[in-house]
Amino acid sequence: MAIVDKFQYVADVRSEPGDPLGQLPVDPDWEPAVQWAHFEAVRQGKLPPLMRCSSARVEPVWHPECGEPRVDGIRIAFDRDDQDGEGLLSFVIPQAYFRPAVEVGSAVLVEEGKLQEGQRFTYEVNAFPRPRPAADARHPSDSGFTVEEIIQPLPLGSVSLEATLQGAKRINGPGWSDGDVPLFIPEGVIAEAKELARQAGEFESGGVLIGRLFRDAAGHELFSVVTAFIAAPHAKAETTRLTFTADTWAAVRAAVELRGQDELLLGWAHSHPFWCRSCPEERRHDCSLLRPFFSAHDVALHRAVFSGPFHVAFLLSDLGEDDLACDVFGWRYGMVMHRGYYMTGVATAEGDELKEATPKRSQESEPLHPGYGAAESSAVCDTQGCDRPEQTKQQLPAR
Repeated sequence: MAIVDKFQYVADVRSEPGDPLGQLPVDPDWEPAVQWAHFEAVRQGKLPPLMRCSSARVEPVWHPECGEPRVDGIRIAFDRDDQDGEGLLSFVIPQAYFRPAVEVGSAVLVEEGKLQEGQRFTYEVNAFPRPRPAADARHPSDSGFTVEEIIQPLPLGSVSLEATLQGAKRINGPGWSDGDVPLFIPEGVIAEAKELARQAGEFESGGVLIGRLFRDAAGHELFSVVTAFIAAPHAKAETTRLTFTADTWAAVRAAVELRGQDELLLGWAHSHPFWCRSCPEERRHDCSLLRPFFSAHDVALHRAVFSGPFHVAFLLSDLGEDDLACDVFGWRYGMVMHRGYYMTGVATAEGDELKEATPKRSQESEPLHPGYGAAESSAVCDTQGCDRPEQTKQQLPAR
């Protein structure tokens, strides 16, 4: 995939009181953002349904008040042949996308003694044009070889979204967004994952979610339906980590082929055991581990293996309560974030609320802006719900 980015980015870092600490060059991984934007275009019926895009352009969105070079977000642009004359299609990614790269870069300031490990700091991102290559610079295509990427079509079935929503229970969670791809998970799949987690005890457990992608028979919207949970055989389970091995993937592929239903890998599931069992009761209230979260290892695995914009992660957390907490994380604006889902096959009692209307979604991507909320370097920061949309400074701890 060719991603054209003619800019280089620098983060101006300051301490919480506002003292300048230095500048950090940042080099974000643009692929998740580009693939998310491409999938959004497919959802809207503006691009053909392919598994991935072949090319895109990345360019900064300048701050509305400060102007160039201050960055307020990133625009992902696609060229398309359109009979209506609208050849350019673009989506805006929030400035929070720079955060992981800045977190990694802050280690340099720690080594230089300008920051203490874990010390909070703020940053602002600026963009500058890249220097033009020298006139005699050799282009990769000058070698005489060319590589053409053959992109597979997105395997889409056609089903009524409205009919699928009938009887499905909406699980909002802390991260519901009407803009997310509707996701349906059967109650039986959740029960299987819970039972595996209980059997694992003080170790993590997990597996793979498989299912189908559909386009609404009555419109453009795409949605995903999980059909089965395949426990991960041969995985290395530890107290704080689950590692899928080559034997795990071989067994999963064999199980999918044996089912013979043309199912896709839609994501994965794993559990977090009750880590606070030996902690005093008074300390548990403020413990960062006593909540659902996605660790740095979880994010790395999701990026490496489940990088598709429709891929999700189902998390089961033992928080010391009667039942395991169930949460879903997925891609939004190219970042892993908390999200909601619909649970199907639920036997509801009278008075239980069911979501039956088609979920609302915006026709254009709108940027999210994070505020000054506390962040942890080992967990995903959910950037929703900010009441200060004009704020472009980010605040986070040093690594």
